Amino acid sequence: MLSSIRAFAKSWFAWVIFGALVVSFGLISPNVRDFIIPSIDTWVVNADGRKFEQADFKRVFDNYKKGQEQRMGGQQITLEQVVQYNLDKQLLDEVADQLSLNKLLANLGLKPSPKLVEAMIQKEPGFFNPVTGEFDPAKFAQVAAENGMTPVQFREMLTDQISGSHFGYGAAQGLRLPRVYTAMVASYAMEARDGAFFSIDARTLGPIAPPTDAEMQAFINQHAKDLMNPEFRVISVIHFSAKDAAAQVKVDEAEVLKRFNFAKDSLSVPEKRSLIQIPVKDQAAAAAVAGRLQKGEDALAVAKSLKIQPIIVADKPRSAIGDKRLSDAAFALADGQVSGPIQGDLGWAVVKITGVTAGHEATIEEVRPKIEEALKTSAAEKIAYDKTKAFDDARAGGANFADAAAKAGVRVDTIGPVSERGMGSNRKPAENLDEKVLASAFALPMGGESDSVEEGATPGEWYVVRVEKVIAPAMPTLAELKPDLSKLMQDQTLKAKLGAKGQELQARVRAGEPLEKVAASVGAKVTHIVGVDRVSTQEHAKQLGEPFLNAMNGSKAGEVFLVQAPPPALALIIGKVDAVRMGDVGDMARFTETRRPQFTMQYMQELGKEAATQAGASLKTKKDLGRARKAIGVTPDQIAALDPTAKADAKKKKK
Repeated sequence: MLSSIRAFAKSWFAWVIFGALVVSFGLISPNVRDFIIPSIDTWVVNADGRKFEQADFKRVFDNYKKGQEQRMGGQQITLEQVVQYNLDKQLLDEVADQLSLNKLLANLGLKPSPKLVEAMIQKEPGFFNPVTGEFDPAKFAQVAAENGMTPVQFREMLTDQISGSHFGYGAAQGLRLPRVYTAMVASYAMEARDGAFFSIDARTLGPIAPPTDAEMQAFINQHAKDLMNPEFRVISVIHFSAKDAAAQVKVDEAEVLKRFNFAKDSLSVPEKRSLIQIPVKDQAAAAAVAGRLQKGEDALAVAKSLKIQPIIVADKPRSAIGDKRLSDAAFALADGQVSGPIQGDLGWAVVKITGVTAGHEATIEEVRPKIEEALKTSAAEKIAYDKTKAFDDARAGGANFADAAAKAGVRVDTIGPVSERGMGSNRKPAENLDEKVLASAFALPMGGESDSVEEGATPGEWYVVRVEKVIAPAMPTLAELKPDLSKLMQDQTLKAKLGAKGQELQARVRAGEPLEKVAASVGAKVTHIVGVDRVSTQEHAKQLGEPFLNAMNGSKAGEVFLVQAPPPALALIIGKVDAVRMGDVGDMARFTETRRPQFTMQYMQELGKEAATQAGASLKTKKDLGRARKAIGVTPDQIAALDPTAKADAKKKKK
């Protein structure tokens, strides 16, 4: 059963049941509540008494945000964007659905025993001591803490996982969609269309006159709010960097040897043995067993004949065998050898070695690079920290910002003008500007200086920032905007005229004028296309674009459509469907059988989502988006500016 649960936990249905949140440890595990000490409610989800606190939501959100940023190539997601695109609400809904399903399963009695939970924990290699190869409670607690949980919370999280696995496993057993369902999909997907099209682009319209100064000024006046330059600042930044200091560090050989000798045991791999131990009551019985084994009898068969439960040890180091006398004897034997009678701490026994894994003693040559790197990093971090102290002491002694930097031996970088969003006055992102540094700069008044602040998760990186100049928000002049604005307005005019022209040509074809004649009137050529279906659309997508294929597959015979051409071209496509044909019967039959498991999987995914949603409805689960947003640091001003619904709700409450 345990192996089937482990296998199922990796399946697609388990992924639906647990949700994408389970990727990081403990994302949906509730805090352990202290019911003795009364406290103010801080839950963001309450599923029939099962609560998910603000601290938990922040951990979930931070992991989710980090994962999304990695998928976007490191591009940062701001809190404004989170509110604007409702990412926080979507995440809260996922948490609520998952928590509701966990609670409902518990209410129904679907809950694994603590023994099963403990067994799974103790088989997880990540919780093993690297030296003994055994489960290590301290290692377990450490990994849980690294993921923002206590051991109790981790066990609760795993309990939820097993419950979800049982539920999913039961729901998935024997489910297979009827063949007619997949056949209907096959008929729809493989329906083929023949048609023709032509395209028009900017050349059809001729040159577009540039806007006059008066027209551009009118545009500026109309869009003044959007074009207003924000507040800009010129700032001075000092970085105290361990990375930069590392080049100055020379590693002491004596310190390398000292560090190696201290860590040698943990760096080495101990020799391991696999063995069968047969415990007996006295020396005579041990001698008899040893004799039988030395004659070639099978150890397990011998133990069974004597009604003795053998002890099997699989690939363990000497330290994992608690009986010292027995371990000494076992590690003195070669692979396949049988011991004589051994009087251990707990009685007599005979041992047969079934496998030997050679150990490896670490050498300084092997680990020198890592040790030197660790020593260099530690020394570099100290240099960076000492420079921050030297700078602070110089400022406290009356030196100005630049002089204090010189005394500390660090460089002052001047950046700006730059806006609070990190944009330069040229409306392009400022380079080499950390988001945390920018936030510090805009939290200070004119002439203000920050304290020495750690830049982030990387140790040994500090900064100090000073505001040198504040440039108030101002409307840019026509001269500043003219080059870009002229192009923008020309592009808008071009798009509008192209759209109008496309609608005119589409109307002519719809009125019955031949496609070839309409195309010729604008100097375009008609292209005929045969056998377009929903399965093979990828073959044409790059050339014709998804909008064209969607329009063609969604139109009846004789219908005319107008869509945009694939970027980067600024062009439109006028197309017409000539005929709609049923797909090949043999191809549809093959499609029906090969795709049946896939559609069954999709059905199960929807079933899993619906189960979680219905669990929330059944339990009347409560969600508090305001608390969730507060947990991740979204301010009321940001909500009011970017979430019209929240702004309207706030006005109603005031009334």
